[in-house]
Amino acid sequence: MRLFSGTGPPGDEEALERAIGYARRGGNGRAALEATVWLLFTLTTLRVPADVALGRAEQALAEADSDPWEQAAIHQTFAPLYAYMGRFAEARAALARSRALRAKSGAGFDWAIAAWPAGLIEMIAGDAAGAERELRGGYEALGAMGERAYRASIAAMLADAVYAQGRLAEAQDLADEAREIAASGDIDAHVRWRAITAKLLACRGQFPAARKLADEALALIPGRTTGPLRAEMLVANAEVLQLAGAPREAGDCLRQALAIYTDRHAVPLAERTRAALASLDTQPG
Repeated sequence: MRLFSGTGPPGDEEALERAIGYARRGGNGRAALEATVWLLFTLTTLRVPADVALGRAEQALAEADSDPWEQAAIHQTFAPLYAYMGRFAEARAALARSRALRAKSGAGFDWAIAAWPAGLIEMIAGDAAGAERELRGGYEALGAMGERAYRASIAAMLADAVYAQGRLAEAQDLADEAREIAASGDIDAHVRWRAITAKLLACRGQFPAARKLADEALALIPGRTTGPLRAEMLVANAEVLQLAGAPREAGDCLRQALAIYTDRHAVPLAERTRAALASLDTQPG
């Protein structure tokens, strides 16, 4: 299952909840687990506010079987919801539990792809160095396996974490790799490599190309999607516009992102975006 690309099943929570019920009544544990994981992944896209999503995720966890494999899959999938609420210790603990369960079973691939939610948690926390540590382990492990699909999104996120620490050349190399290996339908990877490349182009003063790529990143996100990925890309677009000398447009992007984060109760991201907007407003035109 691709748990962070644009190639999964439709995010209809009610349909997935029905599927879980049918599978459990029919004694099909594998189908119940798959539907549960997809339900939790859908919730992490914040189609509903983070606190509502977290409540539903915790209920799904309580109803799940005690099988360690199922527990590991569920903890890994919904751990970022704690981060969106600013509950970082609980987010890290849920992911650590998932990884511990999988390490015991020798599931190296599943351990490696857990780098994505782990990196996301640290990026939400504003810890770029921590995100790099988490992402790099998965990135290198997947590379050793010859895996490309999951590695594309992890490489793009790793590029952003490296960029945030000022290592621009390395960030460019990672963004280029994400672009080269991303599957055609992997929306997450294609959005992310465009956004980080746009910021790098803006840092080099190539503003028309930077703005074009930033616009492309936003356009790739389905129009009805108003969750954290769109908000994240709006913030990236605002950075490009600010570097390009367009503070009014940058402010518009930040206000749109703030509205999404506020509506979805993504507390730490809303606070960071509000601070960025305040900083922008105090700068001379």
